[in-house]
Amino acid sequence: MIKVLAVDDDATLIFLLRRLLQKTERVSEVRVASDGKEALDVLSEGEWAPDLIFLDINMPVMSGWDFLEEFTRSFADKMECEIVMLSSSTREMEKDQAAKHPEVSKYLSKPAFYPTILEVVTETDLRRSTGDS
Repeated sequence: MIKVLAVDDDATLIFLLRRLLQKTERVSEVRVASDGKEALDVLSEGEWAPDLIFLDINMPVMSGWDFLEEFTRSFADKMECEIVMLSSSTREMEKDQAAKHPEVSKYLSKPAFYPTILEVVTETDLRRSTGDS
């Protein structure tokens, strides 16, 4: 089972994503953050590390891009964590920018539907359980 951090400023999306993730047998815990800074605060506590982060791009306080830069500097070498960009943007430029970050495993456009989210969670859980990170 995996731990998931969902980072998005859309309260409705967070509610639905949390419910969806809690229903799967592959997720042991879901934490949420409304922006990149809040997500970094969760990670900085050092007591909890996610296996998977769903990350929005456009958020107040700290964007997903700014979060990625700080995550790479401060956490990437300390934790094995996949990041899935979950954005309303479908611009190729942003997809290309996400691909430059080795921690980003996928770029999904909102709304990402249940089967797609479940597939990402299943793939991450299977990699973790077989030690194939």
